[in-house]
Amino acid sequence: MAVLIASGGDFTAEGVFGTPVQLAFLTDGERLIGRLPELTISGDVYTMFGDDFIGRSEDKAFVGQKALAINLDVKYI
Repeated sequence: MAVLIASGGDFTAEGVFGTPVQLAFLTDGERLIGRLPELTISGDVYTMFGDDFIGRSEDKAFVGQKALAINLDVKYI
């Protein structure tokens, strides 16, 4: 999944992160397949940058910025 717009999220004191996602696309890792409905993503900051961290892009092809790849929980709204 490629998230383009996510707004309104927050962290708790325990390190839990969550945010609604307004614009996301399903991807096969090389190309976009289709647009996803609005959803929420969440995770724990300590594992987001530990066991759940996949990597970051080398280029800035994703809307002019480097992209992070992280495993997060996804729920449809």
